[in-house]
Formats: sequence, structure tokens, C-alpha cells
Amino acid sequence: MQQTPLPPVIDTPGLPGADALAGPGQPPGATDPAPDADPRLQTFADVDTYVATHPHWSAPSRRALRSTCRLAAWSVHAIEAARRQEPFDPEPKHLDLARVAFDIPAINAAWHGRSYRAAGFESKSMFRNARWAIRHVGRAAGQVLTCFAAPLPPGHPFAALEAGANKYDKPTVRRFVAWCDQTGRSRDRVGDDTLLAYRTFMAAHMVGRKTEEVIRLIARLWNSTAQADPDWPRTRLSAPRLTPPYSLPLTAYPDSLRRDITAFTDWMAGTTRRRHAPGRRPGRKRAQRPATIRGALTHIRLAAAALVAGGRDPASITHLGCLVGEAELEAILEYHETRAAARQQALAEDERRCLNALTQAIGNTLLMIARHHCELPPETLTALHAIAADFRTPQAGKPTLKNRRRISQLLDDRGRLNRLMRLPRTLMGTALALRQQASEAACQATQADRAEAARLNHRASGLARQAASLGREAALIGILCRIPLRIKNLHEIQIGPHLRFTGAGNIVTLHFTAAETKNRIDLEFYIGPRLRALLLTYIDLFLPHFAAGSADAAPRWLFPSGDGRAGPITIGRLRVIIVRSIADHVGVTMNPHLFRGLAVTLALEHAPAGLEHCRLLLGDKTPGAVQRHYVLLQEKDAARRQSALVDAEEDRLAQDAALPPARRRRRPA
Repeated sequence: MQQTPLPPVIDTPGLPGADALAGPGQPPGATDPAPDADPRLQTFADVDTYVATHPHWSAPSRRALRSTCRLAAWSVHAIEAARRQEPFDPEPKHLDLARVAFDIPAINAAWHGRSYRAAGFESKSMFRNARWAIRHVGRAAGQVLTCFAAPLPPGHPFAALEAGANKYDKPTVRRFVAWCDQTGRSRDRVGDDTLLAYRTFMAAHMVGRKTEEVIRLIARLWNSTAQADPDWPRTRLSAPRLTPPYSLPLTAYPDSLRRDITAFTDWMAGTTRRRHAPGRRPGRKRAQRPATIRGALTHIRLAAAALVAGGRDPASITHLGCLVGEAELEAILEYHETRAAARQQALAEDERRCLNALTQAIGNTLLMIARHHCELPPETLTALHAIAADFRTPQAGKPTLKNRRRISQLLDDRGRLNRLMRLPRTLMGTALALRQQASEAACQATQADRAEAARLNHRASGLARQAASLGREAALIGILCRIPLRIKNLHEIQIGPHLRFTGAGNIVTLHFTAAETKNRIDLEFYIGPRLRALLLTYIDLFLPHFAAGSADAAPRWLFPSGDGRAGPITIGRLRVIIVRSIADHVGVTMNPHLFRGLAVTLALEHAPAGLEHCRLLLGDKTPGAVQRHYVLLQEKDAARRQSALVDAEEDRLAQDAALPPARRRRRPA
């Protein structure tokens, strides 16, 4: 039966229906046909009836869909009731489905920005299944668009836009281009109003799409295509935000305030002068990092925005002293605490780690301005510190609940921990196998005809690229397993300055200077035999694939950006690579920084009372005294022990996994 077209949500003729975005080889109405001619679903009661009577779904599928849709309806109903401050029954089975509208924009608005616990689900997979169920039923009923869009044919006006996207972003670009084609928008007519219309369209015809990220991605690809293609329209897209920024730029304030801010940031940057002439303000003895200075500028801008939101004229904020009065400080901190409380409503109670972390940071910056820049008297500083203390929350003293849960996934399931420990060598083995296949395909291409040789060379190139990516993943995760670096130091590793080979490559160390570390101390780590072999394999076989495309030959980055770009791979891309690889092969969500917590957990699991034993043996009061005066071991030795510890844990878990299950003994009669 022909699928019902989608209703128009934008006052534009020719709005596409579900058939407009069908995938390649997918005819109109390729989704499950609907049992009725016009199954327009108004409420979740209609959804329940529609699923229960659908002739093309099996009975188990219908039961699972009905249960999941009921849970989704309860989630939307509970969120709406909480927003209206109305009571609701916490039992989903008691919900009257006829009271909950099957309205895609309302469902998207209820779930937007919420975690699974804040949405009322027990796990992330349940939340994901609920979104899938709404999509599945909506597509079958013709109220939600199909998932895929057809690839653009050669010569299509938007082909350059698709060519500039990676494999993960191409489907998003194709859906946007299909929508433009169906609505009659040529590429010369695309502007910011087009992005706004497309965002409204997505909210009404797709489920769970992050519309803000989608239009930002399209704008970024559009602008980069305009720079690379001289025939592309010169219109620059800016991806209008759903809500305008609440803070004014610093250019909206008087010049005197900007000069005062410049003097303060110059003081934060420090000075190399040992002596200062009379009347000249010295800089800090210990210069702040550029990121810290940028953060202070952000805090100043947000503090001024709080006063403007309270009715203050921007022209009256002429210097930094206008921000550090007692009344002004309290108004600024209260304003941001109220905003933080409103944002935190989208999170579950146990996920609200620090309600006013930004508020505390703004308060600390303003106190620094009051003391070191404005040089207020001691009694005024005491009053300001008392005001700022009212907005501080005590430190938890332990990792967040989310991080504890993520580490518990590994500690409670030793099979997952085993897969994580062996993942670097598993990835490297797969990478070497793919590299061998690429070499064989290239050899076969030399003996084939022209058409077959082109196909084999294309296959060899793809296999080599995939092998290099897996080899890089193996090197990244291998380093984090044994030396849990901060991600900034990880992505900036250079061969020579940081990764040092001595003794014909038999001794490998990883060194960072004080200026490169967060705590401003020199670090030197030992690299064990297994990690050394892994890194040497990566450097010899797979690093040239990325280094060949880099724009600069020196310095020699361990993880270069490639693709003609200078410098190392970006921190954001590095994080995505690690998280995706662990999620695909281990089945857990683990960010790079969580390796630090896992390393401490494993170390204390093997030696839980090491430091306390030293304290008792020496008779000191605190372990800190032992660390300050008696612990002579350096980071290199700690990394050596951690490398041996991970090797032993990897071997032990592998042996446990290879053992057959124990048979139950039969009780005597």
C-alpha cells in the first residue's frame, strides 16, 4: 500500500514526504506498509492499537514495540507533568495512553538535552530503544521520515558539498540536499533562513536528531566548500542559534573597561623582570597559562552580562571595579546560580555533580580582580570572600557517580576488562592482516587488465587506510592502558622531544617538561617491552600513511593530523577515535581521562595498603609526610611498575578466559 505523505510543517510548496528521502534502491513506501489507508496517529492509544493490529510484524515484535512505546509515552507524560508541576503516577502500566499525544515535535522537545535517567529510563539502551520504537512506528505510519537518503548523482549542483563531508557526515548532507531539492531551493538560494526552516522540518519529522549540531555541520561544510570551490556560491552561512547568546561581547562596553581588562590580563601573563621601577605594576611571579587567561576573560564577560541582565546600562560599566562591589558580586553570583539550576533540571539528581561550578569560577576570578587589580582594603576583601563562600559547594572527595559506574562496568565484568587490556594487540593484529591483504591486492593489480587493476588498486588503498587507522587506535589505547596521560599531552607527543629511543631502541621513555604538564613538573615514564613493540610497529608501518599527508615534515608528531593539515591530530578527533574504538570492541563507554581512574583502581587493587604501610612503619601522622620526605620513586619507576602490572593482569585474565567452566559436583543420594 502506498505510504501516506508527510504533512507540510513549513509554508513552502513542494515539501517532501517520506518517499523523498528514500535510500538507494529503496522505492517509495519501502518501509513497512501501513494496515490502513490513512493511519494518522493522534495519541499513543492509537499507536498501541496500530502496533497490535499491524499485519506485517510478528507477534513478539508487536509485544516488544507496545511495551517500549508505552514506556516512551510515560516518559513524555512524566516530563510534561513535572514541567507543569502536576502530580503523575510513577507506574507506566497505569498510564492512560489516550491522554498522551503522539506529536513528534512535542516528543523531541521533551527529550531534548536530557540524559536517560532524567528522561525516566533505567539505562541508556532503554532510552535508545524508545527513540527507535517511535521512529519505527512513525515511519510505518508515514509520520517520520525514512533513515537514508540516496547518494547524489554525478554532476548534481550539491555534489561538491557531499564530497567535502566524511563518511559519517555524508548521510546528513544527503538528507539536507534531498530536502532542498523537494522544496525547490537551489544552492544559490540557500541562506541562514534555509537552515532555520530545515531545523524546524527536522524537529517535526525526525526523532532524536540534534538539530543544532546538524545545521552547524551543514554551515561548516558549506563555508569550507565555498573556500575550496570557486564556482560555489559566496554566501556564508552562520547557523543561527535556537536561543540568542545572553552575554554581550566586550566590544559593547566602554573602551575604558577594555583597557582595564587588558591591564589585568597583562598582569596574569606574568613578567620576566626581577626588579620593577617605582609606580609600575609588576606581573605575576608565576605566569598563568593562556587557557587560564582566556577563561578569566570569559568570566569577566559573563559577570558583566549578569549586571546588564539585572538592568544595568552597559555604558555605566567603565572599569573592573564596577564588578567587585559587595552588591554587584552577590547579584552576579545569584544570577548565574539561578541559570545553572534551570539548566540542571534536564539532568537526574545523581548526575548533578556541581550545580554552580561556573558560578564558583566567576567568583574566584572576581576575587582575584578585587585583591590584585583593584587592591581593595582587607575589610572589603573579607566581606567579598564571605559572599563568594555562600555560593561554593563542598568537594565530593571521590569520582563522580557516572565515572564510578563506567569503571564498575569493567571491574564487575572481567571479560570486558580482559578485552580492554588486550585491545591494543587485537587492533594491531587486525591492522597487520589488513595491510597484508592490501599488499596482495596491489600485487594482483599489476597482473590484471586496466579495469580490474583500477578496482584492485582502489580496494588496496581502502584496506591500507583502514589498517593505518586501526594501527593508530592500537597505539593510542596501548599508551593509555599503561601510561594514563592527559589527552593534551597524548595528542602532542613528538618522536624525539617526547618519545625517546636509546640503546638501539631497546630503552624507550616518554618525557614531558614542566611547561608542558598541567602541574608544572617534569615527567618521565618508562615504556615496557609490549608497548615498545606496539609503538615500533605503528611507527614503522602505519605512521607514514598519516605523515605523508601532513603539511609539515618537522616536528615529527606521533599522531599527525594528515590530510594536508599541519600539526597533530586535534583533541576532539582523538577523543572520538578512542571512545568509538572502545565502544565497538569492548562494549563500554570510556573516555581517555577515565584511564587515569582505572589505573589507580588496578594499582590499589594489587597493593591496597602500600602507602598506609609506610606511614605505620615510619610512625608519621599522615601519608602526605611520607610522600614529601621519604618516597624516592619517580614517575619512570611508577610507569615501569604499572606496565608490569598491566602485563600480568592481561595474562591472568587471558588464562581465566581460556579455562573450561567448572562442573557441578553431584550430591550423594
